[in-house]
Amino acid sequence: MLFELSEIRRMRESAGLTQKTLSRQSGVSQPTIAKIEGGKTDPAYSKAKAIFEALESARKEGENSASSIMNRRIFSVRGGQKVIEGIRIMKREGISQLLILDGHGHPTGSLTEKGIISRMEEESAFNPSKSRISEISEEAFPTIAKNTTQTTIRHILRDSQAVVVMQGNGILGIITKADLLGKI
Repeated sequence: MLFELSEIRRMRESAGLTQKTLSRQSGVSQPTIAKIEGGKTDPAYSKAKAIFEALESARKEGENSASSIMNRRIFSVRGGQKVIEGIRIMKREGISQLLILDGHGHPTGSLTEKGIISRMEEESAFNPSKSRISEISEEAFPTIAKNTTQTTIRHILRDSQAVVVMQGNGILGIITKADLLGKI
């Protein structure tokens, strides 16, 4: 696909790159990139090609990052709720795990179908209607940044049912194995 030089700034900003970062990735100096974006110079074909290849690479990386894979619909419970409430949410939403959040909306654990079933097998008197979620809480899912690559996410999901995408203290989304497979 052919691009116009006038599109470089828009493409760079869309990819979230600074001129300095684009310079490092393309091998074209930052002042030259600034001149091209400002329409003050007409670069050699090799420089334009290097810039567009770096921009295309950045675009592809962005498509495969956590922010493009994550599910923004997050279902959660609090530790003080009854286990049966979590089960009802999982059944209603067709999901197999829930985040356990504290009063400030921070992840503190997880509630999974696997964990509930394991508890039922271990303890014959276990009653989801009487037991609190905090009593069977599992570890919180690992957290990642929104720009984490798909490769890294795959490695994490080998050992975890989900990962939580965070920005600062805020939850942006969740990625399950099903979400990742849905991107294939």
